[in-house]
Order: sequence, then C-alpha cells, then structure tokens
Amino acid sequence: PPSNDDDSMATDVATDVWWNDTEDWGDFRGGASSDPQSGGVISSFEVLDLLLLHLSDLSKFPFLSKVVILGHGGGAQMVVRHALFTRLLPSGLSSRETWLRGDSTRPGLQVLHMAGNPGSYTYLDTHRWAYTCQGDSTSPFTCEEAEYRRYDPRLGPEGWTEELGYKGVNYTSEHEFLCGDKNFHSFKYGLDISGVASGNAVPYLRAHPNVSLAVDSFPNRDLFLFVGENDTCSLHLVPRCEANCFKKRCGYPHHTFDGLCGAMLQGVNRMARATYWLRHLEKFYGRRVMQALVIRNAGHEPDKMMKTALRLSEDAEAARAL
Repeated sequence: PPSNDDDSMATDVATDVWWNDTEDWGDFRGGASSDPQSGGVISSFEVLDLLLLHLSDLSKFPFLSKVVILGHGGGAQMVVRHALFTRLLPSGLSSRETWLRGDSTRPGLQVLHMAGNPGSYTYLDTHRWAYTCQGDSTSPFTCEEAEYRRYDPRLGPEGWTEELGYKGVNYTSEHEFLCGDKNFHSFKYGLDISGVASGNAVPYLRAHPNVSLAVDSFPNRDLFLFVGENDTCSLHLVPRCEANCFKKRCGYPHHTFDGLCGAMLQGVNRMARATYWLRHLEKFYGRRVMQALVIRNAGHEPDKMMKTALRLSEDAEAARAL
C-alpha cells in the first residue's frame, strides 16, 4: 500500500487510501489502518482479504486457480504478517460454506504468500535471540553466535535507539541481550494475546474472530520466504559489515533498516533474522512449516530478488535451501 509521510505525497483522488507509517498504529507492515485523512479507514490486511475474496468470485474469474501475494522489504513484512493473521481460513481448509460466509477463499483457489528480505517478523513466544557485539574504532566489531532464550529485559542494557544504536548503551558482563525493551512482545514484533484483548494491537487484530486459531492454522498456509545471501549489513546500529555485504559498507543510504530493539532482538541483520525466525517457528510448532531459500549473489535488491523468485522453479542454482 502507498504510504504518506508528508503532504507532498497526498493523493488528489478522494477514494484513495494511504498509510502514514507512524509506529505502530499507522504502519501498513503490521496491518494498521489507513490514515483517517485519506479516502477511508481500512487495515492493510483487510485490503488483502477483500482482494482475495474478490478474486474468489467465479462469475468474474472462473479459470483462476492460484493467487500470489508478493512483497519485498517492508512489503514482505506485510505479506508475512498477513499470512499469520488473516481472518480468512487457509486454502486447504476452505469449503463452500466458509466461502459463501466470507470466511475463506473459494475451494480450489491456492493462495501463495511470497516474502523477500523482510526487515522483521512476529514472534509467537517470549523467547528471543541472545547475543551482544563488541569492538570499537580501533578493533573490528564482532557479534556472538546467538542463542534462543527466554527474554528478560533486565538482561539487556537500556538506551538503545535507532538513532544511536550501540553508541547509546553501556554493556556490562551481566548483559546477555543486545538491548532491553519491556514491550518486546507487543505487536508487531511479538504477539501478546492478553495485550490484543486489552486493545494493545491494531484494530484488525482487536476485531479478529479468533487470533489463536489463525496462529494454529499458520502451518496450513502456503508461505515462501526468500532472502538475499548478501543482505547482511546493519547500517550504523552495529558498526559491523559482513564481508559479503552487497554494498561492502554499512552506511548505504538508499533504504531503511529496522533498528528498534524489538527488531534487533530478532538478529543483527536481515539474513540473520530470516534464519532465526525459521528456527523459532520450528521450535514453536515442533516441525518445519514453510519453504525458504537463500538467493545467491543478491542483497537488499528488490529487482534481483523478485526476478529470481519468479524463475526459481527453472533455475535451481540461483538459490539454496535456508
């Protein structure tokens, strides 16, 4: 969905809707509602739901057998979270009755979610990845191998911000996590069901008929994750660039990187976050629940990622399993 950070991007079409990107209640990546000053108020997730229901209309699309929802970067975050929390039942669980009620797409219509290089994910338990990074201007920064542990905000230093990153905190031997955040499990980085019930979530989730059922049904979704093997930088937040980073330096300015503590607890860069989220899902569900591939010789480059994703079935050498 289009976003609008200032009046210069305002639409002239009265029916157009846009998102203002405020954290978190205007963020389309988390299913937030569009800006009230736009042409209407609707969740980005509801937009996708309505599109899928429209495409299920046999009178309009009698030969349609498959729908692909594809996104990269911020768009991929929306795709992943929609796959987790859409109110529509998975394709394989739909029936004529659920379709006619508007609770699912029509039977036989496959819905595939494809997400490339998401910047963050939604965790379903209170574990996060414990690691710290050390170094200074005279020695290379190194980050420990992350361990999956129950998160305690007291074991991470206070003061982490997107503006300062590691420069805003003081690490001691007691710190096991990169940063401390008491709201780490609030949506969109986590899923505190009690918080959803009390209103601490976007309106789409607050009005959801059964969030727990959506989470339980996630393994039945068709979700395909693909990540660039060179998407390994953290901008200025941690002065450390992997040798294979596609820009060879961490200060490249052409796109943003989610550096809030809730995201950093998921990994130091996008490649790490994808790897760790898959491990999280395996631990949560007790089995592997989705497909994921690493795209060779690609970083945070949407054109290269999208083109490669579309030809994966024909070019097995372009990717490897994650």
